Amino acid sequence: MLKKSSIALLFSFFSLLLSAQIDFEPGYIIDNSGQRTSCYIKNLEWKNNPSEFQYQISENSGEKTGTISEIQEFGITDGPVFIRKTILIDRSPWKTSELTMDRSFSWKEETIFLKEIVKGEANLYYYEDGDLRRFFFNVGDEDIVQLRHKIYKREDLKIGENNEFRQQMWNALDCEGFSKNGLQKLQYKMDPIKRIFNSYNECTDPSYEALGNEKSKGIIHLALRPGINFTSLDVQNSLSSFRNADFGSQNEFRIGAELEFILPFNRNKWALIVEPTYRNFKARTRSQQRSSFVPNSDFYAVVNYTSLEIPIGFRHYMFFGENFKLFLNASALIDLPINSEVNYVNFGGSEGEIGYNFSFAPGIGFTILNRFSFEGRLLGNREIFNTKAFKSYSSDYKGFSLILGYRIF
Repeated sequence: MLKKSSIALLFSFFSLLLSAQIDFEPGYIIDNSGQRTSCYIKNLEWKNNPSEFQYQISENSGEKTGTISEIQEFGITDGPVFIRKTILIDRSPWKTSELTMDRSFSWKEETIFLKEIVKGEANLYYYEDGDLRRFFFNVGDEDIVQLRHKIYKREDLKIGENNEFRQQMWNALDCEGFSKNGLQKLQYKMDPIKRIFNSYNECTDPSYEALGNEKSKGIIHLALRPGINFTSLDVQNSLSSFRNADFGSQNEFRIGAELEFILPFNRNKWALIVEPTYRNFKARTRSQQRSSFVPNSDFYAVVNYTSLEIPIGFRHYMFFGENFKLFLNASALIDLPINSEVNYVNFGGSEGEIGYNFSFAPGIGFTILNRFSFEGRLLGNREIFNTKAFKSYSSDYKGFSLILGYRIF
């Protein structure tokens, strides 16, 4: 088995690579004078709308900070666009515990970056800050205003909604052939509101193309995943010290097939993974105890632990050019033993049957040429016995995997 220091060194190495990652992507900025400059913007995949961002004028230049006071617009090529606006915003709480009984809005003037969602005759923008989510819009050259929606507590203490945004959209979106029927029960959510604005823009301009209209349907990959497990197993029995068995460290061959589904958002950076894997742990050890009844007898414990492991989880990619990328895995591992047990020699045929179990299996690795991969994976501690049937037994199986991968498609 790999020494702990070797494992720590490997993960430290990858941690340094991750911390040094420079995820700058082509984009642009527009400053207060209206000058547009091509640059490289650090894409942080902002959950909350930023008030500043990092950029480089060229790939080899120093990193700069673009602030909301200096930049009126910035965007990433084929990615998000943010525009600066000084607007009225209502920050009424959404959490049930913080709701008031006032259904009216409380306006405050702020300068913020709005994320562009729909661009056309009618424009839709989005702002998120923690639990706060607000939509803004304008039609033509009109000023940008908030789509008004508020959750409040009614006199009967039930939750009420002020849905003025429906009337706003009814009044503003007027095009012959554009149906307004869907506005009557429209929810204050991204997808339904976005569909309405796109539909209106298509009505006003037959050649209109929605932002990000070419939606990915996701990508499926299949890869072969052979490797080596460096594992150890220790068995304890609370009723009989003769059955205590430290099987030490073993090297196991493992072979798996990974099915990866690249999710259709965030530029292929997230994936779902499942990897059925066959592996086998075999070992034999002598008991440290001696019987006073049979002083010349040796007591052995023999384990044959064969199973199908099924890690199921998420993967996150970090790109370093077209041909090299790092990834992090977070998987729950389901272990399904196949005729597996611990047998004891000279104990009258006593045995402990190994049952199904669960553990956590984080991993880190890289891919080259979008074809070959290498991963280091921790195998979290697991209890291999069916504790209901074998209450006196306890175990500690753990280890580390080195996995090679070859993508078939």
